Amino acid sequence: KGESAVYLVSDGTRRPISSAEVFTTLGFKWENVVKVPPALLSLHALGASLDVVTENPAVSSSLAGF
Repeated sequence: KGESAVYLVSDGTRRPISSAEVFTTLGFKWENVVKVPPALLSLHALGASLDVVTENPAVSSSLAGF
């Protein structure tokens, strides 16, 4: 079976989102998730996991609109 995960892909990096709670707390919407083949996903380097909500305004603003 294949892997099931949700990633934020930005600037050539894919960052796994660690939980549904983190996903929704960051303001993401499930209807905006796009399923892609593993080969396409692997074109992006694996970055750090999004596992906590940050108070850093630079990070928060870079996530806006996703």
